[in-house]
Amino acid sequence: MVVHGCQLIYFTINPGERHSPVALSYASESIDVRDFNPQAFSPSERLSIMLKNPLAVVEYFHNMVNTIIEKCFKGGMFGELAHYYRTIEYQGRFAPHIHMAVAPLLMTC
Repeated sequence: MVVHGCQLIYFTINPGERHSPVALSYASESIDVRDFNPQAFSPSERLSIMLKNPLAVVEYFHNMVNTIIEKCFKGGMFGELAHYYRTIEYQGRFAPHIHMAVAPLLMTC
């Protein structure tokens, strides 16, 4: 904050891997992401798949968060981006989520 000023926008991003057909695809499940039937996998089956594939959860999380940062924040959704700070935490169900403080250019405290 001393170098870049006060971050005025605060986000928590949780991509929700248990509900995403894309996350199931990362876990090597054979699905059609364009025509996904949510009833094909029960919530307990989805949880089991994700728990058996922790690397798939992390890859899905990493790619989703990087896409959000690149397309939304760096892409100009809040104007030109001066700086952002992020920290990753794990929830009680062992899924990652991220907290971000974003400082658009020309915004000061």
